[in-house]
Amino acid sequence: MGTKRKLKTRQNKTASKQDELTKDYLNDLPDEILLEIIKYLKLDNSNELANKTTKKHENLITLTSGKRTTLWTYQHKPQSPILTSFQSFSIVNHRLYSICRPLLWKAINFPTLMPIPMSYWNDELLPKHGPHVQSITIRLTEQWFEIPPKPISIKHSSGKGNLNHYSLRERKIKFIEQDKDFWDVPIINSDNLAVSAYLLPHDLDHVDFKRQKSHGLSPQNVIKVISQCSQLSTLRIRSPDAGFASPDPIEMWILRNNLTSLLSDLKQLRHLQISGPWLSSILAGCIIEPIKVLPLLESLECSKVSVERPVEVDSLATCLKNSVNLKRLALHDVDVIDGSWGCHEGPPQLINLSLRDCANLWLSNTPWLISTWAPGLTHLELKFDEPWNAHFRPLQEDLSEFEPRHHQFDLPSLTHLTIWRHSSCDYFHCFKDSKTIEVLKVYHLLPEDHITFIDFILGDPFPKLKLLSLLVPETRFPLDPESSERVLPLEAFCKSKGISFHLSSYTLSPQIEISLF
Repeated sequence: MGTKRKLKTRQNKTASKQDELTKDYLNDLPDEILLEIIKYLKLDNSNELANKTTKKHENLITLTSGKRTTLWTYQHKPQSPILTSFQSFSIVNHRLYSICRPLLWKAINFPTLMPIPMSYWNDELLPKHGPHVQSITIRLTEQWFEIPPKPISIKHSSGKGNLNHYSLRERKIKFIEQDKDFWDVPIINSDNLAVSAYLLPHDLDHVDFKRQKSHGLSPQNVIKVISQCSQLSTLRIRSPDAGFASPDPIEMWILRNNLTSLLSDLKQLRHLQISGPWLSSILAGCIIEPIKVLPLLESLECSKVSVERPVEVDSLATCLKNSVNLKRLALHDVDVIDGSWGCHEGPPQLINLSLRDCANLWLSNTPWLISTWAPGLTHLELKFDEPWNAHFRPLQEDLSEFEPRHHQFDLPSLTHLTIWRHSSCDYFHCFKDSKTIEVLKVYHLLPEDHITFIDFILGDPFPKLKLLSLLVPETRFPLDPESSERVLPLEAFCKSKGISFHLSSYTLSPQIEISLF
């Protein structure tokens, strides 16, 4: 009898220890503490994703698909986990997932590297999680350059999804190898199963652009996706890759009409980004008409956009003037802005402006142009276009007689300034009268420029400066001993004034876009 009692006691102790080991202590934490943990993991999420990008790219595998194109998909490897710390934390238990779910589904990207058919997205995932989606990034297919069989409309979308249903647990994606022309089979709607990788500079000499195919979402699937995201406020659109081909006027006219039809049903949209092909561009008409149908638009970013006729420059300026809610504008690698914009009124609420590599924007006109067109700016970024080969733009600006000290920006509310080095002009002198600047970031500052810039800052031109950040090209960092010694007086000056001083590197290498969703 005593032996049985001892055995039972031992079993109870073992069970108690087992319960202690398997107990979910996270579930006992109050919501306030869990939210702080989630906040910390979410803030660190972007840095973690950036560090994982390279490893994920190494895990891309090539699938045989015939002679027409090459397909890539993602192969999971334990040493390179596909989940971030935040994503892993969110699936610990049901309570944590319910808290993290709105953040997990806040933004989605298409196409993805995960081989999930669009039927599964449209019929299974988005009906459950679509109401949490606020931001969508979409790459378009060439079908957007074609006249659709019926007008593109989100309101008339049936929302019934595709005819085929695939389970993630089943190996239904074998048709990739079985059917080499799977992308031409409309019933499969497999445009989410493949994605073309961005071309790196060293690959350009070996690429046959005629054999490249841009993968993305068809108009049909874009409508089905967006129609299930009732809280959508941000839309990013990537145009199909076109190699070095110039924009075709007929295709651009069709794309303009299709985008206008799509966005006319999204009047709640507040943030829009439109990007042309990486090595080419889309015409300005493709963004002018769509912008007109978005009355609540607060931020607009356009890249790889060109003009076919000079009148389009004025048309875009007029269109932006009528965007009464626009607060942030970014124009990158475009030729749609020139000195004539100074004769127009800008968006009345514009406070944040970013101009990078605008081919028709000349430095000598910029202080007057921006001060006249957008006098209420609080944030400004400038990077002037300097083609490395005169063949691309033989007509370049002559700055030999330009004196930046005599051409000042008049922006009384400017607090954040980001500028990129210009090889022919120290145009940071154009801001010596901008006494309200609190944050100054300078990109591509080479060691040979340090003396001139340091002397400028030591003159204390910005009495309200709180942060000074110098970003040096990755190839020139860390600085050599001589350059490091030159920076010492600047560090001492910032310390004496209570200014935070950061010296770091940056890279301009193309990013490979890899996302899970």
